[in-house]
Amino acid sequence: MVKLITIAFWFNVVLAVITASVLPFSLRFMTSTTYSMAPLIFPSDLTVVRELYMDSYNVGDIISFYRYLDGKQTIVTHRIDSLGGNVYITKGDANDVIDRQIVRPRLIIGKAVLVIPKVGTYVKLLKSDVGTFVLIILPAAYIIVTELRKMKLYTHQK
Repeated sequence: MVKLITIAFWFNVVLAVITASVLPFSLRFMTSTTYSMAPLIFPSDLTVVRELYMDSYNVGDIISFYRYLDGKQTIVTHRIDSLGGNVYITKGDANDVIDRQIVRPRLIIGKAVLVIPKVGTYVKLLKSDVGTFVLIILPAAYIIVTELRKMKLYTHQK
């Protein structure tokens, strides 16, 4: 039982670290919050995004970018619908109209290179306070307590 909890703990820790930081080759993990890119990307999916040079994005590419709306920053993943000089016009695949805001190159995080179905839900849980507590802190505490008990029993046997 302890071995299984230990394996699950380290899996969760590694997944949390990987999804919280930028990986080699300028890769980042994104999770969607809407169905604007359905049926290609759902909120339960994990999207792997790779940063490219500014002039490497083309019509048809799916990009993640920062959007500022009402003073709040969000990350959006949509397809490039057209180019307008030095800006990109984007649209969600499930949306009927193009996005109101243009995307400047400096706001682009990267191009979607891989979509992993269903893993996004687990990553969202892992990044939440409850998920971190249940999937990382509780197993860590269990492992520590179990090891301390073993050490105590070992020292009493001597």
